[in-house]
Amino acid sequence: MCTCIYCVLYCFYCVLVLFVLCFILFVLCFGIVCTVFWYCLYCVLYFCTVFYIVCTVFWYCLYCVLYCLYCVLVLFVLCFVLFVLCFILFVLCFGIVCTVFYIVCTVFCIVCTVFYIVCTVFWYCLYCDLYCLYCVLVLFVLCFGIVYTVFYIVCNVFWYCFFNVYLFLFVLSVSSVRTTATE
Repeated sequence: MCTCIYCVLYCFYCVLVLFVLCFILFVLCFGIVCTVFWYCLYCVLYFCTVFYIVCTVFWYCLYCVLYCLYCVLVLFVLCFVLFVLCFILFVLCFGIVCTVFYIVCTVFCIVCTVFYIVCTVFWYCLYCDLYCLYCVLVLFVLCFGIVYTVFYIVCNVFWYCFFNVYLFLFVLSVSSVRTTATE
């Protein structure tokens, strides 16, 4: 009778331990899900920021292209005027050539700056994508570890309860044989 009460109490103890472990796992999973949610929200905000930067760069590039077309048109007009007035305005032609060279250098610097910004945004987006993949992999490994641990605990509790029931039945059968033998 005491063995039976002991087994029942021990089973209640195992169920209580399993409940506490499941609660702890629930709290851990909830924390992981909240962390992933905030990280995804951060990535969305970061994407919006990058999208704003890309749109700004696009409008800036469009402005630069229009400015280049304007400069080419001005250069064409200036070259035509210089061709007509080359003998009269030699000194003025030299100044205009220097101005055009300065404009070309400025446009070249602007193009290099835009290229640098685009490359920086590309590498940063690539870094964000790789970091997201890393977080998903870590989350997968953690979830696999949690599932494996719960499965291991449940299997151990099941085998332990099975062994106790088997032992209880064995002791019960032995005691019934002894009782029958003494009668």
